[in-house]
Amino acid sequence: MNNLKEETRQWVIRNYKNAHHLIKAEEWLLQLNSQAADSLILATLTHDMDRAFPGPDSPKTDLSSGAVDPIYYRAHAERSAVCQELCKTAEPG
Repeated sequence: MNNLKEETRQWVIRNYKNAHHLIKAEEWLLQLNSQAADSLILATLTHDMDRAFPGPDSPKTDLSSGAVDPIYYRAHAERSAVCQELCKTAEPG
């Protein structure tokens, strides 16, 4: 599993312009819970990766009703879940 976590870190760094945010999120998770489950570490590392692969299904934010757009965040969460599922079923190594 350590290999999968490192491969995931490297994949994030290669593919996401805001990778620093995800790497720092992992560091904070481990500060708060040094025994965090591997699945939680992988989820933390990939929680915004949908933004690294924009496409026609990428959610668009509507700031007309304020800074927080619940429709955008819902769509972002659902699109991010695809990445989470891929990590959950990946084979180590």
